[in-house]
Amino acid sequence: MRRALIYLVIAVVVGGAVGSLMARDPGYVLVTYDDMSFETSLWFALFGLLAGYFILRLTIGLTSRLVRSGAGVAAWQQNRRRRVAQARTIRGLLLVGEGDWSGARKALLADASQVEAPLINYVGAARAANELGDAADRDASLQKAVDTTPGSKLAIALTQAELQMSSRQYTQAVDTLVAAKTLSPNSPRMLRLLAGCYEHLGDWQSLLELASDLQRRAAIAPDELRASMLRWVAGYFERPVAAGAADGGQALIARWNGIDKDLRADAGSIAAYVNALVAAGANDEAEATLAKALRQEWNEALVALYGRVRVERTERQISAAEAWLKARPNDPTLLLALGRIMLANRDWAKAREYLEASLKQRRDAETYAELGRLCLAMGERPRATELLSQAVALGGQLPELPLPDATPNDASAARS
Repeated sequence: MRRALIYLVIAVVVGGAVGSLMARDPGYVLVTYDDMSFETSLWFALFGLLAGYFILRLTIGLTSRLVRSGAGVAAWQQNRRRRVAQARTIRGLLLVGEGDWSGARKALLADASQVEAPLINYVGAARAANELGDAADRDASLQKAVDTTPGSKLAIALTQAELQMSSRQYTQAVDTLVAAKTLSPNSPRMLRLLAGCYEHLGDWQSLLELASDLQRRAAIAPDELRASMLRWVAGYFERPVAAGAADGGQALIARWNGIDKDLRADAGSIAAYVNALVAAGANDEAEATLAKALRQEWNEALVALYGRVRVERTERQISAAEAWLKARPNDPTLLLALGRIMLANRDWAKAREYLEASLKQRRDAETYAELGRLCLAMGERPRATELLSQAVALGGQLPELPLPDATPNDASAARS
């Protein structure tokens, strides 16, 4: 209140002084330009200048405010667009979680260019497209993710491979991962995905070649990798070269020698290799491989397989098996193997002796069945019927082996 009163007093004093000056001497101002002139009093000219100054300031202020107001409107509109895009992105991600793939793709792509991290939108849209079976749109969305997000090439490639695998596009996934390997050859995730693709494709050779990288980069737990490698070896020999091929056995031997020594010591791997050799007609090599393995480490499954391998000259096979029998006289699996070897050698009496001895040690479906069909071929129907019924009860499966011809009396009984 006091300050306002002071300002009022000052204004009255200054106004009175100026008014006194104006009354005493109004002054004179003349402005000429070319043939034009303007005359006025000094005080009016000063008043005009002061008024012009304030008008100019007002004009500049209004203009500046209008400019700032326009920029503010633009910023507000941009922020609003971003909020809408963010809300739509969240909605799209929720639809992905709900499995509404069509709605999710539409929501995520609608404002992808307006959000700060479009990678999320494009990857989500790619997943939705993949679920809809639209591989072209999936790959296009992933390419946009790479284009809009520097440094994302490896991550997007791995995501693309996973989506391709989920769509059973394993060949395309391999191509994607091989390209990604140039970006990061030691990526554990990339190696795991590549192994998964090769296994689905049955590319056992590539898997075995990849095994060293998987082990070195700890991409798979050691126990799991070991079990996988043994499975890959079995698959590697599951489709051997055609029987009778000129170099079939040699090709298999080369394959076998190319495998790690540690894997070649496994009984399952040896069995797979031996079965491949037999299928290729390289039975002598199969027998030698089994004999060597059994000398190094006794294994019941390999002993059983040894009895199923047929060779032209059985002397070496019989000699090896009988030598093992001296150390293991009551081994039922070895006795069954010897019985089969004797059948292959057409020594029916010895074959029956070994089969009976095996049966005394263990009631086994295969032994019952093997001895039963031998007795049937020898004309001993009651005994054969008893043995074969036991085999059927236990579910035995027999290999193909020669048997003696039916006796004349048995043949006559069969005709009657």
